[in-house]
Amino acid sequence: MLGDSSGGWTALMAGFTGTGVRAVVDLYAPIDFLRMDPDMLPGACASFNRAFHLTACHADVASPESSLLGCPILTCPDRVAEANPLLRVTPAAPPVLIIHGTQDGLVPLRQSQMLFDTLAAASVPATLYTVPGVGHSRDIVSPRAAHATIRHTGTPLTRNYAHPTYGMIEAFLRAAFKTEQARTPSAPRR
Repeated sequence: MLGDSSGGWTALMAGFTGTGVRAVVDLYAPIDFLRMDPDMLPGACASFNRAFHLTACHADVASPESSLLGCPILTCPDRVAEANPLLRVTPAAPPVLIIHGTQDGLVPLRQSQMLFDTLAAASVPATLYTVPGVGHSRDIVSPRAAHATIRHTGTPLTRNYAHPTYGMIEAFLRAAFKTEQARTPSAPRR
């Protein structure tokens, strides 16, 4: 599964809840809704508030996160925990490719760093591409992107590309499918 922003969150949740997802490509997904505001770039909450007609950034009663959960995120910690992909990571999780820009004014880069650290602690194959100067945009995956900082857990599933491209995503998926087949014992033939 592949998704950007809330679509990345959806892909991660599907991948971590045992639905048969074999690999996840996450482009700048929100992860821990309660950590969004403290980790925002300077001035980003003001821009976020203007864009979404809010007053309290991600903690606002009408924020995308509060709307998703059906409650203001500060008042329903159980629902917030249920929506946190970090709390669903197990060693059986599929390989994950994470791509996030350093200038993302909607979802803090720290969200993807927390995801990567959690996957690494669970020994899940993962790669994090941090792309300098790029914000919350699908254009993060393009030949024009700046050189990225790359972190891998364990053995990399792809070579170190200078920047995220669709070819790199394809290579990751092919390698992830091979890794998944190796981790899953096949049924005996009759």
